[in-house]
Amino acid sequence: MGKNKQSAAGAASTPPTPDGLSAYTFVNAYDARTLPLKLALLVCVIVFVHITAMFLYFQIALEKYDGDPDRLRWFMVRHFDLDTETSFGTYYSAIALLFVGRLLWHHAKRVKRAGEIWHVWWFILAIGFHWLSIDEVIAGHEVLNEYKSELPGERERWTYEGLYVAGLIGAAFLPFLWHIRWRLALFAIVGGAVYLGGALSVEQATDKYQDWGLLGTTEYLMWVALEEGMEMMGPVIFLAGLLPYLASRKATQ
Repeated sequence: MGKNKQSAAGAASTPPTPDGLSAYTFVNAYDARTLPLKLALLVCVIVFVHITAMFLYFQIALEKYDGDPDRLRWFMVRHFDLDTETSFGTYYSAIALLFVGRLLWHHAKRVKRAGEIWHVWWFILAIGFHWLSIDEVIAGHEVLNEYKSELPGERERWTYEGLYVAGLIGAAFLPFLWHIRWRLALFAIVGGAVYLGGALSVEQATDKYQDWGLLGTTEYLMWVALEEGMEMMGPVIFLAGLLPYLASRKATQ
């Protein structure tokens, strides 16, 4: 009895490994099924609140006060406006992208220790998600737009360069997508298409509202709901394929 207690105490005092301290340890079959569904529901709630708040503000409140925004407490509404960099949607997107990036980073380290040649691609993918998370906070693409607007002549917005960069990265990752399991590759393609469809295509389609000075309109903010909703749902779709893949890989290592 004494030896059993002593051995149990020794095992409990054993310091955890670096992987034991990482976010990667929670990956299992249960989380692979439930976490993407929970995040998808959260995205739907965030988009719904945005639509409701913007409709009530612009269609009811402003009309009641004869369109005088100074008489309204806009600060109580703008945190639900997905077109605002300090909104709850921005915070969610930054955290979600960082979370996926950390999962990819820890998996890349495991793949590297296993001696697989594809670990470089996992690291590149992880760095990409980390950068997207940072960009959500600092709005780097908007800074690029401001810089281009100061140049002489009419300049295209950042979405045009974004399309070229996304195409080149997608082409470079084709061998990697062929290597990984078809299910994860499918979720990666669909998730990437949804994300880029919102970040590039929808945003490019709404540039006319900025040119016409109609950013503070209900119509534009409904387009924002579609754009930001697609940007938030894209990583969730990718995560729905990534988590089962990581859980299966972890179980065999």
